[in-house]
Amino acid sequence: GNNVTNINNQAFYNCNKLSSINLPNTLTTISTYAFAYCSSLGKIEIPLSVSTIGSNAFVYSSRTVFLIRASVDQPNWDSSWYGNTTSSKTFIYDYASSGVIGDFNYVKSSNGVTDTIYIIGLADGSTNVNLVVPDAIEGINNIKIASYAFDGNTLIKSVDLGHSVTAVNGYAFRGNTSLASVIIPASCTVIRNYAFQSCKSTCVLKCEADSQPTTFETNWNYSSCQVVWGYTR
Repeated sequence: GNNVTNINNQAFYNCNKLSSINLPNTLTTISTYAFAYCSSLGKIEIPLSVSTIGSNAFVYSSRTVFLIRASVDQPNWDSSWYGNTTSSKTFIYDYASSGVIGDFNYVKSSNGVTDTIYIIGLADGSTNVNLVVPDAIEGINNIKIASYAFDGNTLIKSVDLGHSVTAVNGYAFRGNTSLASVIIPASCTVIRNYAFQSCKSTCVLKCEADSQPTTFETNWNYSSCQVVWGYTR
C-alpha cells in the first residue's frame, strides 16, 4: 500500500514461498532481517525513497534480482544489507524498467547518459533450447548478460549472443551441462570470472574476436571449454 513507510525487523522472515512484492515509493526503511530466508523471492525493486536498509535484510534470499533505482548504495544502507554474500544474487543499479522479448526476461538500466539492457533469465514458459539474443532491445544495442542469468539450466544446448552483447557477467551460464556451443560476438569485450563454470569441456565457445581481449577476466573460461578465435558466422 502507498502509506507504508517502514518494513520492520523480521517482517517477512522465512517466508520461503514469497515470490514477489511491490514496494511503494513512500517506503523509507527496510529493517534488519526483514526478508531473510525468503528463498523464492525473484525480482524486487528498491525505490529511490528507501534511505535505510538494515543488516542482513535479505540474507539467504538466494537467486534474487535486486532492481535498484539508485545509482549506488545509499549512506544509511548497511554494508551487509543483502546478507553475508553476493553469491546467486544479481544487482542492477539505475533501474528503469522491465520487459520480456522472445525467450528472455530483461531489464533496462539508465543513468541519464547510457542505456543498458540486462538479460536476467528465461521468460516464463520458454522451452527453447537454442537461444538467439536479438541485436537490439528497445532500440538499445548495448546488451549485457546479467550475473547468474541462466545459472543451473541443464536444458539449453546452444546460445547465439547476437551482434550487440557487450558483456557476459559472472556465473551467467554456470552449470549449463547440456550447453554445446556459444557464439560470442566481437562486440563482447568483457567476460567475467566463472561465466561458464561447470559447463562441459566439450562446449565450444565460438569467438568472433581474433584473439582474447585483455578485458576478459582471468577465470572467464574456468572449465576449459574449447575456444575458437576468429569465428565467422
